[in-house]
Amino acid sequence: MAREASASSLETEGVRLLIQVAKSILLVVSALFSDVDPIGGAPVFLLLTRDYAAETRRVLARRIAVDSFILLIASYTLGAHVLSFFGISLPVVQVGGGLIVISTGWAIAESERRERSKLSRLSSANGHLRGCAESGGSTR
Repeated sequence: MAREASASSLETEGVRLLIQVAKSILLVVSALFSDVDPIGGAPVFLLLTRDYAAETRRVLARRIAVDSFILLIASYTLGAHVLSFFGISLPVVQVGGGLIVISTGWAIAESERRERSKLSRLSSANGHLRGCAESGGSTR
């Protein structure tokens, strides 16, 4: 009877340990994925390199992929030690990353708004000039 209780206790402890390991792995993967974020970074990469040649884009993409992989491995192996050294918790890092993403998105949205505004002003000026040309140069 004591052996059965001991075996059951070990199984329960093993299950708890397995669940804890699974939770830790999911937490680490989600935290590191938000650091590297290849899916969210693709549109930003395309936006920033829209005027580059295809070969230059390819070289940059490969370099970014290698650097991201190195960052992922370094974060996985050293991240917890660095955070604990500075006394920073993981949720604080996640909030900071979210603020950076929001800031980047805002900058992209503002640049698009400025571009549309500039195009609108150019179109309006072009229409004004066209109207002047049709009326014989008089604006009154």
